[in-house]
Amino acid sequence: MHRLSGTNAIKNANFIAIDFETATTKRMPCQIGIVVVKEGTIVEKISKLIQPPGNRYSDQCVKVHKITPEITKRSPTFDQVWNDIKSYFEGNFIIAHNASFDLDVLKKSLHAYNIPHPIFMGTSCTYELSGMSLVDACNTYNIPLCSHHDGLCDAEACAQLFLKYLNGEINNIASKSNIENYESIRPLDKQIFNNPHHNFDSIGYTSFLEECSQNDPLKDFNPDLISSLQPLSEFINKRFIITGGTIFNRDHAYQIIEKLGGKKSSPISKSLNYAILGKEPGPKKIEQIDNLKAEGYNINIISDIEFIELIKSSIELHYERQ
Repeated sequence: MHRLSGTNAIKNANFIAIDFETATTKRMPCQIGIVVVKEGTIVEKISKLIQPPGNRYSDQCVKVHKITPEITKRSPTFDQVWNDIKSYFEGNFIIAHNASFDLDVLKKSLHAYNIPHPIFMGTSCTYELSGMSLVDACNTYNIPLCSHHDGLCDAEACAQLFLKYLNGEINNIASKSNIENYESIRPLDKQIFNNPHHNFDSIGYTSFLEECSQNDPLKDFNPDLISSLQPLSEFINKRFIITGGTIFNRDHAYQIIEKLGGKKSSPISKSLNYAILGKEPGPKKIEQIDNLKAEGYNINIISDIEFIELIKSSIELHYERQ
C-alpha cells in the first residue's frame, strides 16, 4: 500500500492534533491545545488551562510557556478537564509534534487520576515526519506559528504540518522509510494501551531505535565538524546524562557534548546539570533524578528534541556574538 498524497489524502484526512504544556519536569500538564481536522479542514479549536497537582510549577517550565500558578489557580484539574475533552481522543487518530512527549503527559495524567486510557485509531509524530523542530518546520513550510509554546498555537501548527505532509509537500527521508499510509500508522492494541506499565517494544520501540540509527538528526555533525567545535558557555563544565531511546545516537551526542565543553555524567550525582530523556527512560535513573531535585539540586530535564535545539541555539548564539 502506498502513501496517500495530494487531493485524496486531504479529502480523507480526519485527525486530532494535540499539544500539552507542562507545569513540572514530572510532565504534569497546565494547558492542552486540541485541533480537530475533518476531511482536510480545521473545524474546531480548543484551548484549556489545567491546574496541575497542588498548582505547583517549576521555574524551568514557566520560562518556556509563561503560564504561572496565578494563571491556573482557578482552573479545573485534569480529571475535570478530561470530562470535556475525552471524546476527542477515543477512537480518533492523534497527531503531535514530539508525540512521545505529549502521549507520555497524557498517560501520566490519566494514571494519576486513575482514569482509563482511551483507545486511539493510531498516532503519528510530525517531528519524525519532518525531521525538524516545530519552529524550523513552520519556517520551512510557511506555516504561521503565532505564539510558540502556547498549546493551541502549537497544536494548530502541527495540524497544518501534517496536512502538508499528506499533500506530499514534506519529503523527509525518515518519513518515507517509516510510513506508507497515515491511516495505518502505529495502530494501538486495546490491551497494550490499557496497561500503563507495558513495555513499548511490542508496538514498535525496537524498530524506532533502528530507524533512529539510520536517520540520526545529528548525523551532519561529521568528524570534521565535531573537531572544529569550540567550548561554549552553555556547556562548559556542565554534566549531562542520556537515558532512554533517543532520536540520535547516544555516543555521537556525548562526543558533541564533550567538544562543546560538557561532560558525561555517570553515574547520576549531585553535580548533574542536564538529564536528556528519550523513550522509556530508565526508571531507576528517573527516581534518582527526582530525589535529587526534591533535595533542591538544579537539574534540567529535557527531551531529546530539546537537546538538539539546545545545541543548535548555543552554536548560533556563539556565531552571532562573534
